[in-house]
Amino acid sequence: MNPIPWSFLDDYQSFPSLFMYKIAQMTYEVAIIGSGLVGSAIAYDLKNLGVRTIILESESDLGAGASRSNSGVLHTGFDSKPNTLETQLIRKQAERWPDIFAKLEIPYKKTGAVLLAKNSDEEAGLETIQKDALANGVKTNLLSRQEIQKLEQNVIAQAALLIPDEAITDPYEVMRRLLWDTDIKLNSKVTALEPLGETINIITTQGIIKARYVINCAGLFADEFTQEFQITPRRGEFIAFEKGSTNLIKHILLPMPNEFTKGVLVFPTLHGYLCAGPSAEDQEDKTDWTPHKNVLPILHQKASEMVPALETMQSVSAWAGLRTVGHPHNYLIEYSKQIPQLLHVAGIRSTGLSACLGISDYVIKMIKDRGLRETSAAIFSKPVFSDSQPWWERLNTLRKVDVEQVLGKERKEERGKGKVS
Repeated sequence: MNPIPWSFLDDYQSFPSLFMYKIAQMTYEVAIIGSGLVGSAIAYDLKNLGVRTIILESESDLGAGASRSNSGVLHTGFDSKPNTLETQLIRKQAERWPDIFAKLEIPYKKTGAVLLAKNSDEEAGLETIQKDALANGVKTNLLSRQEIQKLEQNVIAQAALLIPDEAITDPYEVMRRLLWDTDIKLNSKVTALEPLGETINIITTQGIIKARYVINCAGLFADEFTQEFQITPRRGEFIAFEKGSTNLIKHILLPMPNEFTKGVLVFPTLHGYLCAGPSAEDQEDKTDWTPHKNVLPILHQKASEMVPALETMQSVSAWAGLRTVGHPHNYLIEYSKQIPQLLHVAGIRSTGLSACLGISDYVIKMIKDRGLRETSAAIFSKPVFSDSQPWWERLNTLRKVDVEQVLGKERKEERGKGKVS
Protein backbone atom coordinates (compact mmCIF):
# COMPACT_ATOMS: atom_id res chain seq x y z
CA MET A 1 0.00 0.00 0.00
CA ASN A 2 1.37 3.37 -0.97
CA PRO A 3 0.84 5.92 1.81
CA ILE A 4 -1.37 8.87 0.90
CA PRO A 5 -0.76 12.29 2.48
CA TRP A 6 -3.67 13.09 4.81
CA SER A 7 -4.52 16.31 2.99
CA PHE A 8 -5.61 14.39 -0.11
CA LEU A 9 -7.82 11.84 1.57
CA ASP A 10 -10.69 14.22 2.13
CA ASP A 11 -11.11 14.26 -1.65
CA TYR A 12 -12.94 10.97 -1.40
CA GLN A 13 -16.20 12.91 -2.01
CA SER A 14 -15.27 13.12 -5.70
CA PHE A 15 -15.13 9.31 -6.07
CA PRO A 16 -16.86 7.85 -2.99
CA SER A 17 -17.89 4.47 -4.40
CA LEU A 18 -14.41 3.55 -5.63
CA PHE A 19 -12.77 4.93 -2.52
CA MET A 20 -15.02 3.02 -0.15
CA TYR A 21 -14.68 -0.19 -2.17
CA LYS A 22 -10.90 -0.06 -1.92
CA ILE A 23 -11.02 0.73 1.81
CA ALA A 24 -13.49 -2.09 2.46
CA GLN A 25 -11.17 -4.63 0.82
CA MET A 26 -8.28 -3.74 3.12
CA THR A 27 -7.66 -5.12 6.56
CA TYR A 28 -5.44 -2.73 8.42
CA GLU A 29 -3.12 -3.96 11.08
CA VAL A 30 -4.01 -0.97 13.27
CA ALA A 31 -6.81 1.59 13.16
CA ILE A 32 -6.45 4.65 15.37
CA ILE A 33 -9.54 6.58 16.41
CA GLY A 34 -8.60 10.24 16.67
CA SER A 35 -5.89 12.35 15.03
CA GLY A 36 -4.83 14.37 18.06
CA LEU A 37 -1.32 14.48 19.47
CA VAL A 38 -1.38 10.97 20.94
CA GLY A 39 -2.98 9.39 17.87
CA SER A 40 -0.52 11.23 15.62
CA ALA A 41 2.50 10.07 17.62
CA ILE A 42 1.35 6.43 17.61
CA ALA A 43 0.68 6.59 13.87
CA TYR A 44 4.18 8.01 13.30
CA ASP A 45 5.85 5.20 15.23
CA LEU A 46 3.75 2.52 13.53
CA LYS A 47 4.59 4.01 10.13
CA ASN A 48 8.27 3.71 10.94
CA LEU A 49 7.74 0.03 11.76
CA GLY A 50 6.07 -0.54 8.40
CA VAL A 51 2.72 -1.30 10.02
CA ARG A 52 -0.37 -0.78 7.83
CA THR A 53 -2.25 1.89 9.77
CA ILE A 54 -5.22 4.17 9.24
CA ILE A 55 -6.46 7.07 11.35
CA LEU A 56 -10.19 7.71 11.61
CA GLU A 57 -11.04 11.32 12.43
CA SER A 58 -14.60 12.52 13.03
CA GLU A 59 -13.82 16.17 12.26
CA SER A 60 -13.05 17.87 8.94
CA ASP A 61 -9.45 18.56 9.99
CA LEU A 62 -6.86 16.81 12.11
CA GLY A 63 -6.37 17.38 15.81
CA ALA A 64 -9.50 19.48 16.12
CA GLY A 65 -10.11 18.84 19.82
CA ALA A 66 -8.08 19.10 23.00
CA SER A 67 -4.78 18.76 21.13
CA ARG A 68 -5.29 22.01 19.22
CA SER A 69 -6.30 24.05 22.24
CA ASN A 70 -3.33 23.88 24.60
CA SER A 71 -0.48 26.28 25.41
CA GLY A 72 2.09 24.91 22.99
CA VAL A 73 4.52 24.41 25.91
CA LEU A 74 6.70 21.29 25.97
CA HIS A 75 7.04 20.58 29.67
CA THR A 76 9.89 18.56 31.14
CA GLY A 77 7.90 16.97 33.95
CA PHE A 78 9.94 18.79 36.58
CA ASP A 79 6.85 19.23 38.78
CA SER A 80 5.11 15.95 37.98
CA LYS A 81 4.56 13.52 40.82
CA PRO A 82 7.57 11.17 40.93
CA ASN A 83 7.16 7.46 40.12
CA THR A 84 3.89 7.81 38.21
CA LEU A 85 3.08 6.62 34.70
CA GLU A 86 2.49 10.20 33.57
CA THR A 87 5.93 11.29 34.73
CA GLN A 88 7.56 8.21 33.21
CA LEU A 89 6.05 8.98 29.80
CA ILE A 90 6.83 12.71 29.91
CA ARG A 91 10.44 11.86 30.64
CA LYS A 92 10.50 9.26 27.85
CA GLN A 93 9.34 11.93 25.44
CA ALA A 94 12.13 14.21 26.66
CA GLU A 95 14.57 11.62 25.33
CA ARG A 96 12.84 11.38 21.95
CA TRP A 97 11.43 14.70 20.82
CA PRO A 98 14.61 16.64 19.88
CA ASP A 99 15.66 14.08 17.23
CA ILE A 100 12.13 13.60 15.86
CA PHE A 101 11.44 17.33 15.73
CA ALA A 102 14.69 17.85 13.84
CA LYS A 103 13.91 15.02 11.40
CA LEU A 104 10.42 16.35 10.63
CA GLU A 105 11.46 20.01 10.83
CA ILE A 106 8.88 20.71 13.51
CA PRO A 107 9.44 24.29 14.69
CA TYR A 108 10.33 24.80 18.35
CA LYS A 109 12.41 26.97 20.65
CA LYS A 110 14.02 25.92 23.91
CA THR A 111 13.25 29.01 25.99
CA GLY A 112 13.49 27.51 29.45
CA ALA A 113 10.99 28.31 32.18
CA VAL A 114 11.14 30.25 35.44
CA LEU A 115 8.93 29.26 38.37
CA LEU A 116 8.36 32.48 40.31
CA ALA A 117 8.01 32.85 44.09
CA LYS A 118 6.44 36.17 45.08
CA ASN A 119 7.07 35.99 48.84
CA SER A 120 8.84 34.07 51.58
CA ASP A 121 6.10 31.46 51.93
CA GLU A 122 6.27 30.64 48.21
CA GLU A 123 10.08 30.70 48.28
CA ALA A 124 10.05 28.00 50.95
CA GLY A 125 8.21 25.71 48.52
CA LEU A 126 10.83 25.97 45.77
CA GLU A 127 13.19 23.47 47.40
CA THR A 128 10.46 20.82 47.58
CA ILE A 129 9.71 21.26 43.90
CA GLN A 130 13.42 21.12 43.11
CA LYS A 131 13.68 17.81 44.97
CA ASP A 132 10.84 16.37 42.89
CA ALA A 133 12.53 17.64 39.75
CA LEU A 134 15.76 15.91 40.77
CA ALA A 135 13.84 12.68 41.40
CA ASN A 136 12.37 13.00 37.90
CA GLY A 137 15.77 13.56 36.31
CA VAL A 138 15.16 17.22 35.42
CA LYS A 139 17.90 19.78 35.97
CA THR A 140 16.94 23.02 37.73
CA ASN A 141 18.64 25.99 39.40
CA LEU A 142 17.47 28.17 42.28
CA LEU A 143 17.63 31.90 41.54
CA SER A 144 17.84 34.91 43.83
CA ARG A 145 15.99 38.19 43.21
CA GLN A 146 19.13 39.64 41.63
CA GLU A 147 19.62 36.64 39.35
CA ILE A 148 15.99 36.87 38.22
CA GLN A 149 16.48 40.51 37.26
CA LYS A 150 19.46 39.57 35.10
CA LEU A 151 17.38 36.97 33.25
CA GLU A 152 14.05 38.79 33.10
CA GLN A 153 14.17 42.57 33.48
CA ASN A 154 10.37 42.95 33.28
CA VAL A 155 9.61 40.39 35.98
CA ILE A 156 9.43 40.97 39.72
CA ALA A 157 9.83 38.02 42.13
CA GLN A 158 11.58 37.26 45.39
CA ALA A 159 13.09 33.98 44.22
CA ALA A 160 12.66 31.47 41.42
CA LEU A 161 13.49 28.06 40.03
CA LEU A 162 14.99 27.94 36.54
CA ILE A 163 14.07 24.94 34.39
CA PRO A 164 16.32 25.38 31.34
CA ASP A 165 14.96 22.57 29.14
CA GLU A 166 11.31 23.71 28.87
CA ALA A 167 10.41 24.63 25.29
CA ILE A 168 7.66 26.02 23.05
CA THR A 169 6.23 24.73 19.78
CA ASP A 170 3.01 24.81 17.73
CA PRO A 171 0.84 21.75 18.50
CA TYR A 172 -0.85 21.85 15.09
CA GLU A 173 2.54 21.70 13.37
CA VAL A 174 3.51 18.77 15.58
CA MET A 175 0.41 16.82 14.55
CA ARG A 176 0.44 17.48 10.83
CA ARG A 177 4.14 16.71 10.49
CA LEU A 178 3.85 13.48 12.49
CA LEU A 179 0.95 12.52 10.20
CA TRP A 180 2.65 13.32 6.92
CA ASP A 181 2.34 10.37 4.50
CA THR A 182 -0.11 8.59 6.82
CA ASP A 183 -3.53 7.30 5.76
CA ILE A 184 -6.14 9.42 7.51
CA LYS A 185 -9.85 9.44 6.82
CA LEU A 186 -11.54 12.71 7.82
CA ASN A 187 -15.26 13.19 8.53
CA SER A 188 -15.35 9.57 9.69
CA LYS A 189 -16.99 9.34 13.08
CA VAL A 190 -16.81 5.87 14.60
CA THR A 191 -20.29 4.79 15.67
CA ALA A 192 -19.71 1.17 16.67
CA LEU A 193 -17.07 -1.56 17.03
CA GLU A 194 -17.92 -5.15 16.10
CA PRO A 195 -15.43 -7.90 17.06
CA LEU A 196 -15.15 -10.51 14.31
CA GLY A 197 -12.67 -13.23 15.21
CA GLU A 198 -9.17 -11.84 14.91
CA THR A 199 -10.37 -8.54 13.45
CA ILE A 200 -12.71 -5.72 14.36
CA ASN A 201 -15.31 -4.15 12.09
CA ILE A 202 -15.18 -0.42 12.72
CA ILE A 203 -18.50 1.15 11.73
CA THR A 204 -18.06 4.77 10.67
CA THR A 205 -20.25 7.43 9.11
CA GLN A 206 -18.33 6.78 5.86
CA GLY A 207 -18.50 3.00 5.86
CA ILE A 208 -16.81 -0.02 7.47
CA ILE A 209 -13.09 -0.37 8.17
CA LYS A 210 -11.47 -3.64 9.22
CA ALA A 211 -8.43 -3.86 11.51
CA ARG A 212 -6.67 -6.35 13.73
CA TYR A 213 -6.15 -3.76 16.47
CA VAL A 214 -8.01 -0.57 17.34
CA ILE A 215 -6.41 2.15 19.46
CA ASN A 216 -8.89 4.52 21.06
CA CYS A 217 -7.34 8.00 21.06
CA ALA A 218 -10.65 9.83 20.74
CA GLY A 219 -9.87 12.39 23.45
CA LEU A 220 -13.00 14.00 24.86
CA PHE A 221 -15.13 11.29 23.25
CA ALA A 222 -13.01 8.27 24.19
CA ASP A 223 -15.69 7.07 26.60
CA GLU A 224 -18.19 6.59 23.77
CA PHE A 225 -16.65 3.16 23.06
CA THR A 226 -16.75 1.79 26.59
CA GLN A 227 -18.45 1.96 29.98
CA GLU A 228 -15.19 1.19 31.74
CA PHE A 229 -14.32 4.83 32.35
CA GLN A 230 -15.66 8.34 31.87
CA ILE A 231 -14.18 11.49 30.32
CA THR A 232 -15.29 14.96 31.37
CA PRO A 233 -14.04 18.27 29.93
CA ARG A 234 -12.14 20.90 31.91
CA ARG A 235 -12.26 24.32 30.30
CA GLY A 236 -9.16 26.49 30.16
CA GLU A 237 -9.23 29.97 28.61
CA PHE A 238 -6.16 31.71 27.18
CA ILE A 239 -5.52 35.25 25.97
CA ALA A 240 -2.95 36.51 23.47
CA PHE A 241 -1.39 39.96 23.63
CA GLU A 242 -0.42 42.03 20.62
CA LYS A 243 2.14 40.73 18.15
CA GLY A 244 5.69 41.57 19.21
CA SER A 245 4.79 41.28 22.91
CA THR A 246 7.12 38.28 23.22
CA ASN A 247 9.95 40.80 23.50
CA LEU A 248 8.87 41.47 27.08
CA ILE A 249 10.16 38.13 28.37
CA LYS A 250 12.65 35.44 27.40
CA HIS A 251 11.33 32.46 29.34
CA ILE A 252 8.05 30.72 30.09
CA LEU A 253 6.84 32.20 33.39
CA LEU A 254 5.18 29.86 35.88
CA PRO A 255 3.41 30.79 39.13
CA MET A 256 3.79 28.69 42.25
CA PRO A 257 1.17 25.91 42.16
CA ASN A 258 -1.32 25.23 44.92
CA GLU A 259 -3.30 22.13 45.85
CA PHE A 260 -5.99 22.94 43.27
CA THR A 261 -4.19 24.25 40.20
CA LYS A 262 -0.83 25.01 38.60
CA GLY A 263 -2.06 28.52 37.95
CA VAL A 264 -1.86 30.93 35.02
CA LEU A 265 1.29 30.81 32.87
CA VAL A 266 2.70 33.65 30.82
CA PHE A 267 4.44 32.23 27.79
CA PRO A 268 5.94 33.32 24.47
CA THR A 269 4.92 31.69 21.20
CA LEU A 270 6.71 31.03 17.94
CA HIS A 271 4.24 33.39 16.25
CA GLY A 272 5.36 36.50 18.18
CA TYR A 273 2.43 36.74 20.58
CA LEU A 274 2.78 36.63 24.35
CA CYS A 275 -0.02 34.56 25.87
CA ALA A 276 -1.46 33.85 29.30
CA GLY A 277 -3.57 31.01 30.69
CA PRO A 278 -5.16 28.65 31.32
CA SER A 279 -8.09 29.04 33.65
CA ALA A 280 -9.60 25.85 35.04
CA GLU A 281 -13.31 25.10 35.23
CA ASP A 282 -15.11 21.78 34.89
CA GLN A 283 -18.07 21.69 32.51
CA GLU A 284 -20.40 19.09 31.00
CA ASP A 285 -20.55 20.25 27.36
CA LYS A 286 -17.83 18.66 25.22
CA THR A 287 -18.59 20.92 22.25
CA ASP A 288 -18.53 24.41 23.79
CA TRP A 289 -15.26 26.01 22.65
CA THR A 290 -16.21 29.67 23.15
CA PRO A 291 -14.09 31.50 25.77
CA HIS A 292 -16.10 32.86 28.69
CA LYS A 293 -15.87 36.64 28.62
CA ASN A 294 -15.86 37.06 32.40
CA VAL A 295 -12.68 34.97 32.76
CA LEU A 296 -10.48 36.96 30.34
CA PRO A 297 -9.94 40.05 32.57
CA ILE A 298 -8.87 37.70 35.38
CA LEU A 299 -6.23 36.14 33.13
CA HIS A 300 -5.04 39.63 32.16
CA GLN A 301 -4.76 40.61 35.81
CA LYS A 302 -2.83 37.49 36.80
CA ALA A 303 -0.46 37.92 33.85
CA SER A 304 0.12 41.55 34.83
CA GLU A 305 1.07 40.47 38.35
CA MET A 306 4.00 38.55 36.87
CA VAL A 307 4.81 41.03 34.09
CA PRO A 308 3.61 44.53 35.15
CA ALA A 309 4.18 45.91 31.64
CA LEU A 310 1.23 43.81 30.46
CA GLU A 311 -1.20 45.93 32.48
CA THR A 312 -1.35 48.58 29.77
CA MET A 313 -1.21 46.12 26.88
CA GLN A 314 -4.36 45.02 25.11
CA SER A 315 -5.26 41.41 24.44
CA VAL A 316 -5.91 40.76 20.75
CA SER A 317 -7.14 37.18 20.78
CA ALA A 318 -8.47 34.44 23.03
CA TRP A 319 -9.30 30.76 22.90
CA ALA A 320 -10.67 28.03 25.12
CA GLY A 321 -9.16 24.60 25.52
CA LEU A 322 -10.99 21.54 26.79
CA ARG A 323 -8.78 19.16 28.73
CA THR A 324 -9.74 15.49 29.00
CA VAL A 325 -10.21 14.48 32.63
CA GLY A 326 -10.36 10.74 33.19
CA HIS A 327 -12.49 8.95 35.79
CA PRO A 328 -11.62 6.99 37.86
CA HIS A 329 -8.15 8.37 37.06
CA ASN A 330 -6.08 10.01 34.34
CA TYR A 331 -3.65 8.22 32.00
CA LEU A 332 -6.00 5.33 31.26
CA ILE A 333 -3.79 3.24 28.98
CA GLU A 334 -5.22 -0.26 29.05
CA TYR A 335 -6.90 -2.94 26.96
CA SER A 336 -10.67 -3.17 26.91
CA LYS A 337 -12.20 -5.88 29.03
CA GLN A 338 -14.94 -6.40 26.41
CA ILE A 339 -12.89 -6.32 23.19
CA PRO A 340 -9.38 -7.79 23.59
CA GLN A 341 -8.01 -6.07 20.45
CA LEU A 342 -9.17 -2.60 21.61
CA LEU A 343 -6.59 -0.51 23.45
CA HIS A 344 -7.78 2.62 25.26
CA VAL A 345 -5.48 5.62 25.53
CA ALA A 346 -7.57 8.17 27.37
CA GLY A 347 -7.68 10.80 30.11
CA ILE A 348 -4.33 12.30 29.13
CA ARG A 349 -5.63 15.63 30.47
CA SER A 350 -3.12 18.46 29.97
CA THR A 351 0.17 16.74 29.15
CA GLY A 352 -0.55 15.29 25.71
CA LEU A 353 1.91 17.61 23.96
CA SER A 354 4.62 16.86 26.52
CA ALA A 355 4.09 13.10 26.63
CA CYS A 356 2.66 11.94 23.27
CA LEU A 357 5.91 10.40 21.99
CA GLY A 358 6.47 8.72 25.35
CA ILE A 359 2.90 7.42 25.32
CA SER A 360 3.43 6.08 21.81
CA ASP A 361 6.57 4.22 22.85
CA TYR A 362 4.60 2.64 25.70
CA VAL A 363 1.63 1.73 23.49
CA ILE A 364 3.79 0.19 20.76
CA LYS A 365 5.32 -2.15 23.32
CA MET A 366 1.85 -3.16 24.51
CA ILE A 367 0.59 -4.10 21.05
CA LYS A 368 3.87 -5.82 20.15
CA ASP A 369 3.25 -8.07 23.14
CA ARG A 370 -0.07 -9.06 21.54
CA GLY A 371 1.37 -9.98 18.17
CA LEU A 372 1.70 -6.77 16.15
CA ARG A 373 2.88 -7.57 12.62
CA GLU A 374 5.79 -5.44 11.51
CA THR A 375 7.29 -5.13 8.04
CA SER A 376 10.14 -3.11 6.65
CA ALA A 377 9.48 0.61 6.99
CA ALA A 378 8.68 2.49 3.80
CA ILE A 379 10.65 5.54 2.71
CA PHE A 380 8.66 8.71 3.26
CA SER A 381 9.20 12.22 1.99
CA LYS A 382 9.82 15.17 4.30
CA PRO A 383 6.76 17.21 5.26
CA VAL A 384 6.30 20.33 3.15
CA PHE A 385 3.85 23.06 4.22
CA SER A 386 3.80 26.64 3.02
CA ASP A 387 1.19 28.09 5.39
CA SER A 388 1.81 29.29 8.93
CA GLN A 389 -0.89 30.36 11.35
CA PRO A 390 -1.15 30.26 15.17
CA TRP A 391 -2.90 27.09 16.30
CA TRP A 392 -5.49 28.99 18.32
CA GLU A 393 -6.58 30.92 15.21
CA ARG A 394 -7.06 27.61 13.38
CA LEU A 395 -9.10 26.38 16.36
CA ASN A 396 -11.34 29.46 16.50
CA THR A 397 -11.92 29.34 12.74
CA LEU A 398 -12.87 25.67 12.87
CA ARG A 399 -15.18 26.20 15.85
CA LYS A 400 -16.63 29.43 14.41
CA VAL A 401 -15.67 31.45 17.50
CA ASP A 402 -16.22 35.21 17.06
CA VAL A 403 -13.08 36.49 18.80
CA GLU A 404 -14.01 40.16 18.43
CA GLN A 405 -17.28 39.54 20.21
CA VAL A 406 -15.56 37.54 22.93
CA LEU A 407 -12.97 40.26 23.52
CA GLY A 408 -15.51 43.08 23.52
CA LYS A 409 -16.43 42.75 27.16
CA GLU A 410 -12.83 42.41 28.34
CA ARG A 411 -11.75 45.51 26.45
CA LYS A 412 -14.68 47.47 27.86
CA GLU A 413 -13.78 46.42 31.40
CA GLU A 414 -10.11 47.26 30.84
CA ARG A 415 -10.99 50.74 29.59
CA GLY A 416 -13.08 51.21 32.71
CA LYS A 417 -9.99 50.40 34.78
CA GLY A 418 -7.81 52.72 32.73
CA LYS A 419 -5.80 49.86 31.27
CA VAL A 420 -6.29 50.75 27.65
CA SER A 421 -5.95 54.26 26.23
